Amino acid sequence: MKKIHAYFLCLLCTLFSYSVMSAPSLSPRTYNSLMEIQSKIDETLTNETVKELDQELKEMAEDLSGSSLGLALTLQTHAQLMVKLERPNDAIRLLKKAVAIEDLDAATANQMKIFLAQMQFSQADYLGAISVLEPWLKSMDKTLPASAYAMLAAAYYSTENMAVGLPYIEWAITLSKDAKQPWLQMAFSGNYQLKKLDRALSYLDMLILNFPEVAQYWNQKSGVLQMQEKYQQAANVKELAYKRGYLTQESDIISLVQLLASVDIPYKAAQILESALQSEQVKRSEKNLRLLHQAWLQSKEIEKAKAVLQSLFTMTRTADDGLNLLRFQIDAEQWADALLTAKALSSIEATKEQEGKILLFYGIAYYRDGNIRKALATLGKATAYPAVQAQAKMWVNYVNATTPM
Repeated sequence: MKKIHAYFLCLLCTLFSYSVMSAPSLSPRTYNSLMEIQSKIDETLTNETVKELDQELKEMAEDLSGSSLGLALTLQTHAQLMVKLERPNDAIRLLKKAVAIEDLDAATANQMKIFLAQMQFSQADYLGAISVLEPWLKSMDKTLPASAYAMLAAAYYSTENMAVGLPYIEWAITLSKDAKQPWLQMAFSGNYQLKKLDRALSYLDMLILNFPEVAQYWNQKSGVLQMQEKYQQAANVKELAYKRGYLTQESDIISLVQLLASVDIPYKAAQILESALQSEQVKRSEKNLRLLHQAWLQSKEIEKAKAVLQSLFTMTRTADDGLNLLRFQIDAEQWADALLTAKALSSIEATKEQEGKILLFYGIAYYRDGNIRKALATLGKATAYPAVQAQAKMWVNYVNATTPM
């Protein structure tokens, strides 16, 4: 709360200084009195000082009832005191009086409206802020301040009326010389919520151009492109962000890998994930290793897929992973490795079906490695398992037929 009041106190001080400097009709006496009061407000206030300043400002307001500028600045200074005392409702009451004064010069009147609306916005009186700003701003005048249009848009957004607020924030962006990140974010979110995806992308492009280090904007652009079913473009956006060093979070990298794999670029996906695992940008978790395994498989890089599966089996020690690894090793005719894996599997909890497959592959590996006795013994055990019984018997017959007596 103190930060909010400090912010508005600063704004009101700015208003006071601007209005005084641009007001030749303000009398020296009024000018000096207001400057002295302001200097006291800037200091640490005691209860006695507060009472004195409050009374002095009330008396000045009565005396200046015939001077539009003097009265407005007095009310503004009084509002400044209320902000310092964390009495925003009293500050709003005083600023409303200032805004209602007739014959104020346009610059002072406009600034009073802005700060009244800002105070109302700070108190969540969004409709009040709209009622102050909209009658003044609806002409979309290029000479009016961009910040006022942005505030009007924010007030409408806060009432969940983006459709009305969106043109105001877009106009504020048009008027502004500099790219303001919060305004561009508002324009993007408004267009996105209203399903104007092409316009949403245009504001994301502005955000990326001016604030490329923010990974969120690259991710959002990729997401919008995916909503438009432009998956290749979405993958390109994420990959570019990764190459430039803007995607560093694990979730972002995993999302990129999955997207690349989905658009049939699995080799690049595997390369990125393997590099991220090595650099520890991504945890060497079971889930991530499985993703890497699938990417290498999809790329037809069988040896690399097998190496990852070996790591998975070492990590999980499950029968499923061990059997998958064993199949790869047998297909590759790596009999010594297959025997080691089969031996490890023999001590791991498995279902009856898995036990039968382990014995079958174990027996085949023994046979191909030249150990006929153990091959026949192991394959004989496999024949007791219905799931592999036929295959096991076929292998027993084959081994007997090809083995010299």
